[in-house]
Amino acid sequence: MKLLTLVIFVLVFSSCLAQDKKGNIYTIPIPKESNDITADNFVEKVVSQIKHYDKEPMYFIRPLQNNCVYELLVNDFPVYKDYGIEKLSTPIEINDVILKSGPQTVTVRLYPLGDALKNAYGEEETVTTLLPKTEMKVSVVKYEAFNISQDLDDEIVVKEHNSPTKEGTNEFIGAGLPYYEYTFTFNAEVPYSNEGWSNGEDLTRFDKEELEKQVLKYYNEYIYI
Repeated sequence: MKLLTLVIFVLVFSSCLAQDKKGNIYTIPIPKESNDITADNFVEKVVSQIKHYDKEPMYFIRPLQNNCVYELLVNDFPVYKDYGIEKLSTPIEINDVILKSGPQTVTVRLYPLGDALKNAYGEEETVTTLLPKTEMKVSVVKYEAFNISQDLDDEIVVKEHNSPTKEGTNEFIGAGLPYYEYTFTFNAEVPYSNEGWSNGEDLTRFDKEELEKQVLKYYNEYIYI
């Protein structure tokens, strides 16, 4: 809410003031077509200008873990991490990490419970390896037209994936390890195509000092603006 207030203030303020060549600040009259915009209807007016696609499906991911903590990535972008033992009740919206229609990759990183049980219940041992009963179920679901009061009956299950087990058993394949990672894919259909980070570079390959200089330079320019 604070960010929205700041954005609105900047937009309104910058539309009313400007500088001449000598640096003197003067007021710019608001165009006549903007005279009907007030503090009460500003958000409504902005929202009314947003262009919509014919179809706007929304995708969510719902993890359910047992005997582990975890991290989730979609298309190599971190979307959620949980180092406790609580179960997530609200699914995670992932449209912002779906760049275009087609196959999407989900990466699941599983870690031992560590001190999670101790932190929750007190007298428990530190768990340093993944247990035979480790389980992770990940569901990808879609709503054709999502809204905040959506009925769960409108939910479409796109993909359900369970953590791998040893052949012929229910024992987790990574039992005894300090870390286990696996991936699976699902198909998504979205009405847009973004480049995003698809052509990004691995910054770990850059000289750290030079990279730090470039980052500081960028933020200094951002602060100035």
